[in-house]
Amino acid sequence: MFVVQAEDKDYFDKHFSTLEYHIEDSYMIPGPEGNDIQLYVYTQKSGKYATMVDRTALKLQFIDTQIQE
Repeated sequence: MFVVQAEDKDYFDKHFSTLEYHIEDSYMIPGPEGNDIQLYVYTQKSGKYATMVDRTALKLQFIDTQIQE
């Protein structure tokens, strides 16, 4: 399961779709200074556990590299 802020949804939709994740639900939570934050919850129901973990770990390494740049 992953939780993503609405402002990053398009980016994660693109990458998570290759890992067969889908949006399970969305939530609004109170944010700083009265600004609500919308969050999307992604889950993956298919695939073998080891394959899912390995593929997700590779994708997260890529994302971490992009953030650092």
